[in-house]
Amino acid sequence: MTIFDRLLEARQARRPSPDRALRGCPVAIVDVETTGLDPVDSRIVQIAVVHANLGADSLTVAMETLVNPGQPIPVETTQIHGITDAQVENAPQWPQVATELLEACSGRLPVAYNAPFDHGMVRAEGQRHNVTWPQWPWIDPLVAVRHLDKYEKGKSLTAATQRRGILLDPHGAMGDTMATGLLLLTSLLRELGRHQERSIPVEHLRTVGAYLAWQRQAALEQEQDLTSYLAKSGRRDPPDCPWHELEAVPAPDWTPPEPDTATCQTCGAPILWSVSKTGQAIPLEPELLSALVTHRHPKDARKVVLYGSDGIVHGWHYPSGVLGGLVEPREGERIVSGHREHVHR
Repeated sequence: MTIFDRLLEARQARRPSPDRALRGCPVAIVDVETTGLDPVDSRIVQIAVVHANLGADSLTVAMETLVNPGQPIPVETTQIHGITDAQVENAPQWPQVATELLEACSGRLPVAYNAPFDHGMVRAEGQRHNVTWPQWPWIDPLVAVRHLDKYEKGKSLTAATQRRGILLDPHGAMGDTMATGLLLLTSLLRELGRHQERSIPVEHLRTVGAYLAWQRQAALEQEQDLTSYLAKSGRRDPPDCPWHELEAVPAPDWTPPEPDTATCQTCGAPILWSVSKTGQAIPLEPELLSALVTHRHPKDARKVVLYGSDGIVHGWHYPSGVLGGLVEPREGERIVSGHREHVHR
């Protein structure tokens, strides 16, 4: 048994019990910066941990360190977090960092914004270096943000903090942990209990186990709803569902509906009941856009014309994504019953 394994065994018993009161529970807020987004190919280049107690407003730095990833950092990634190959050249490698991280999380509930990513990166690094990471559950404030801000645009850490007047600029691992800590401590848990429309039953906020159970169910439902929405919107490939993967739950069914078809009454060509800003067909429910359909004529490849089921043009747009209105007719077109109609040349 290695020193790390002995530490792991000793620390496992010190994690917060599911019966522990959520308020006052000690947490370790974690954030990692990486060489990329895929845990299989990417490596951690920086990690930071901040300590706090749920229900309090104070944050304490527990650790912050660069990590030698053992591979070059892509230039485009450096442009995001600012960490270069030269900075990590003499930094410790993961086995040394893992021991410090385990100590920093000992007796505390780990927290991370978009926890499946940070958790996945930590576990992947452990597997590569034969360093086992404990099967601790993590609190993910992103799940609460998606619940509370369901109808708000943008669910990123920056968007969520700015909406709540938290002015700390998230940048790098330490900046992100501080922003996540302030968001969780000063806003989210209070909003979950008091929000006029989006609050959750108070029993979910009493114990660690009750909150984690609510978080798990909410995260799975959020991914289910997103999958259903994207399928109906015509997306070809299913989205990632990291919570389903993390919880070993089968991914949501992915069955995009077959688009309805119609025929252009001018040329007889088949057309899709759809409209798109990219020029690609995206099926829509007919009542959403008065049964508009797209049709691209080969002799007019620049333009996508929006036909109705009667063959009358109700609008048009270009591959650049600019959606036009109904204005003056252009060359090769004429106005029919107040609508634009394509005229074949």
